[in-house]
Amino acid sequence: LYPPIEQLVEQCGKFRLLDRLISHLLQRKHK
Repeated sequence: LYPPIEQLVEQCGKFRLLDRLISHLLQRKHK
């Protein structure tokens, strides 16, 4: 039922990258 740990880590990494990009863009807009 559960996906392999490697897959979860990979997805977490992608989400972190997206989060960083979004926060970076938001900071640019505020300045």
